[in-house]
Amino acid sequence: MKKNKKITLATDFEQQYRARVAELFTTQLQAFPGVATMLAELPFTFCIASNGPIPKIRHALSVTGLSHFFADRLYSSFSVGAWKPDPALFLHAAQEMGFLPQHCVVIEDSLVGIQAAQAANMQSLRFLPNQPLNQQDKCFNHMSQLPALLNQLSASL
Repeated sequence: MKKNKKITLATDFEQQYRARVAELFTTQLQAFPGVATMLAELPFTFCIASNGPIPKIRHALSVTGLSHFFADRLYSSFSVGAWKPDPALFLHAAQEMGFLPQHCVVIEDSLVGIQAAQAANMQSLRFLPNQPLNQQDKCFNHMSQLPALLNQLSASL
């Protein structure tokens, strides 16, 4: 049986990590193809509900030129003290936006996000960029596909 080796991190590890991520965002982060067009044409109210901290979300949106689509409709697990797959973040965002959970659709790229949406009694669509879909239900691989999927789901909400 292997013993788990304890690793001690520097006291400023998180600060160094976040600074490095911010640097990488600034120099390399790009929006997915088609996302700006899709957001500009989307006829639904939308927000971001992320496990990341608000400053990281704002930085990512600024670097990618997408900030103006979201304004202050940003919700973070750090604010509610619960992380996906816990549904608390999605439930908080829905309440703040004035929607019942069953009238919301969550767009996610992670399995824990899909699990959180299900636990919150929300519909979900999974974004699997650059992957063949193999007829997977409720999945899409390019942002241009999202409006049609949302229109289909909105008929059942």
